[in-house]
Amino acid sequence: MGFYFVDPETYRKYKDQVIGMSQSIQINYQEHLPPEKRRPGYSDRQIAEQLGLEERTVREIRIVAERE
Repeated sequence: MGFYFVDPETYRKYKDQVIGMSQSIQINYQEHLPPEKRRPGYSDRQIAEQLGLEERTVREIRIVAERE
């Protein structure tokens, strides 16, 4: 697998949305909460579909942002 580069402007624009929607941050997903209040994270593919991006772009943004 080679390197994949995301334009810095694209990264800045979507970083917070991608991380907020990803599985790396799961808000209120404790076992004791009722299912309707749980907010599990989305896969890279699901995020890409919702934001209109390529899946590999979302993946790269997420991976870089998780390490910041």
